[in-house]
Amino acid sequence: MEFPEPIKLEAKRRANFCCVCCQQVVFVEVHHIIPPGEGGSCELENAAPLCPSHHTLYGDNPRMRKFIREARDFWWDYCAKQAASPATIALREGFDRIQTQVSEGHREMLAEVKAVIAEQLRGVADAVSSARSVQEVVEATSSGVTIYGSGSIIVPSPVIRGTGWVGPPPSSPDTTKQ
Repeated sequence: MEFPEPIKLEAKRRANFCCVCCQQVVFVEVHHIIPPGEGGSCELENAAPLCPSHHTLYGDNPRMRKFIREARDFWWDYCAKQAASPATIALREGFDRIQTQVSEGHREMLAEVKAVIAEQLRGVADAVSSARSVQEVVEATSSGVTIYGSGSIIVPSPVIRGTGWVGPPPSSPDTTKQ
């Protein structure tokens, strides 16, 4: 469960849009100190703005909850006492708004990619289900989804299994032989 947008914004404003651990400004995320699955609320008292590194480093570690809360309280108190330049805060808030829009755009793009891949996989599943021979099963599974590298790039494309060849099926029917 995510924090409501007004809670995220208030937590970031109190921290001058910085990570409460390292004061980094880029891609600050609002972290649940106590996860909702363990009874944590989505209220400001349970929110801590963290950079992605500290979110990864401390986020899932129950032993770090006290540290995160103390770091947050210290930084919020410091920011309240040290008047930051209104221009700096406006710039950071604008930057945060852009980062949020980019993140939302990535979610929309991811949803579109998932839909395309799911549709392609449904087509492969249908072709396998209706196959009447081993050759038809092989042909049905020869076109699908290719995952490059560590899985960060997923591209629907025909693949000739076992050859490492990626691209449109070649005209020669014996390309599946090694």
